[in-house]
Amino acid sequence: MKTTTIDVAELPRLSATQRKALGLPYLNLFRVGVQEARQQAQAALPTGWLAQVPCFSGEHVPSNAVRIGQVKVRTGDRAFPIVAVPSA
Repeated sequence: MKTTTIDVAELPRLSATQRKALGLPYLNLFRVGVQEARQQAQAALPTGWLAQVPCFSGEHVPSNAVRIGQVKVRTGDRAFPIVAVPSA
């Protein structure tokens, strides 16, 4: 199954009610590495979702991804989005 990709900036932002209905958490992490953030997000997601942390400028993600938070590695760094993608 081929999925299209979009720029991270174009990701839809769900309301708290919409995220809760899907069982998705919201994560706001600081002083955590990108890989650790992805692991924490994956542990918090329900079955059937995959966590991604697109951290390169212009990196594309599947168009069905949902933003579920952000991670900031150090003070002064920009925040990287944390996204969830349905695995099916």
